[in-house]
Amino acid sequence: MLPCRVDKLMKEEVRISFSRIRKDGAKSLLSNNEVASNSVATVSQKDSMEAKLREISSRCYDDLLDLRRTFAAAHNVTMASIMNIQAMKIMSEQLPETAADMYLVPHVTKANFDKYGEKRLQITRGYAAEKLCYLLDLRDQHEEENDQNKEKTTSCNQNFISEKSGRGWFVG
Repeated sequence: MLPCRVDKLMKEEVRISFSRIRKDGAKSLLSNNEVASNSVATVSQKDSMEAKLREISSRCYDDLLDLRRTFAAAHNVTMASIMNIQAMKIMSEQLPETAADMYLVPHVTKANFDKYGEKRLQITRGYAAEKLCYLLDLRDQHEEENDQNKEKTTSCNQNFISEKSGRGWFVG
């Protein structure tokens, strides 16, 4: 039966849901659904963030490869003699911003950095700045959402208190 559905899984966007059971006992079905939907939203946001960071890293890697090709062609040497491919992968993930950071990347030597490092550093700095801006935007967005949630909670609590006090309840 699975072979019949492989095409559907590969070509279409399929949503898979898993039920969750809380350890603290069975609460109302509504509470479990709220927890599940909040979890899905959190996972989706995390996946989106990780995808964006991978995309930044991938574009950096592509630019570093292009620079490597350019240097190799200009000096009439092989690309491998310009820079180790694993070092470029690490650079695209760590995004070094200084020469000292660049020296921490395996396979980067002083001689290699003196020849080709400054251009690589320009590339990684640019992507490090883009990553930082993205992360700061996410933080700001998260803080705004928290502020809005606090306002909603405060508003709901005030409405609850005024309803109670209108019925003769004493709220001190």
